[in-house]
Amino acid sequence: MSYDQSNLIEQDGKVAGLIIAYPGEMLLRMNKMTAWQVLQMFGLTASLRLIARQPAYGDLNETESDEFYISNLAVFPEFQGLGIGKRLMTYAEELARASGLQKCSLIVSFGHEKARHMYEQLGYKTVHTYSIMHPEIAEGSGGYHRMVKILSMHPDIG
Repeated sequence: MSYDQSNLIEQDGKVAGLIIAYPGEMLLRMNKMTAWQVLQMFGLTASLRLIARQPAYGDLNETESDEFYISNLAVFPEFQGLGIGKRLMTYAEELARASGLQKCSLIVSFGHEKARHMYEQLGYKTVHTYSIMHPEIAEGSGGYHRMVKILSMHPDIG
């Protein structure tokens, strides 16, 4: 799984949030590792049910190989509104630059407007919108916005 790509942030001695981010070229490998873990944990029948749902995702493209992919971002409710999500995003962008990548990407589920607004404030632009035909699988209301940010190699100037 991607635990080695996970970073936690603490506030007042408590875990306040988490970000999982890595070069986009790693996504296929991460997906294969996740599939293997699902197979081991839940068995063949559950794995086949999950595979059968994949066609509903159609042409969903989470990231490109020349992007740094922000896979997951979470901030515990009691720490939301304190700038922790923005600090985690800034950290991911620093990791991207250190990896030699000039773009960051992410997907945000429909209905997560606060998160999408934060990403827009940070300079992320929606480059594609995907509708998913079974909302019981896709969190929110049945789809995703793919967002990308071109990074300045000098973060203090934008």
